[in-house]
Amino acid sequence: MATVTVKVGSSVGLHARPAAVIADYVARSGHTVKLSTAAKGPIDAKSTMMIITLGAKHGDDVAIECDDKETLMGVAELISNNMEAK
Repeated sequence: MATVTVKVGSSVGLHARPAAVIADYVARSGHTVKLSTAAKGPIDAKSTMMIITLGAKHGDDVAIECDDKETLMGVAELISNNMEAK
């Protein structure tokens, strides 16, 4: 599995809305994606609730594991972007 680590860009961390967006993207990809922080994980990124349990806040590092490079980079982009920006 390939791994990349990114910082959480969402100004409010990976709460319900960003977690749901990420989980939906992963579910649609059809690939297995695991997320982890220094304190928790790995968890299945297809689950909004599991993503929320990471407790990742703005600026925290999140490690992403996936066999598919396109999916890996897509999840990395979602996590590193500020989904709260208007």
